[in-house]
Amino acid sequence: MDLFEQASGTIGDTSIVAGQISGAQGDALTRAGGSVFAQAHSVSLTTAAGLIALLAVVVFFTLAGYRIQSHAHH
Repeated sequence: MDLFEQASGTIGDTSIVAGQISGAQGDALTRAGGSVFAQAHSVSLTTAAGLIALLAVVVFFTLAGYRIQSHAHH
């Protein structure tokens, strides 16, 4: 496996490869890995927040429908 394939796996793999590369290239790889990790984390959290908001809307309308049905039976 070449260094590119190894570095593209995880942030830990990127750090290992960056440690094997000396100087400015290793530093640049460390910064790039951190940037990619931060961006991926941001996308994950934004997606999770969107799904939670969508679920909240679904639950709201589902419970509102339940409330209307329960008052009709009384």
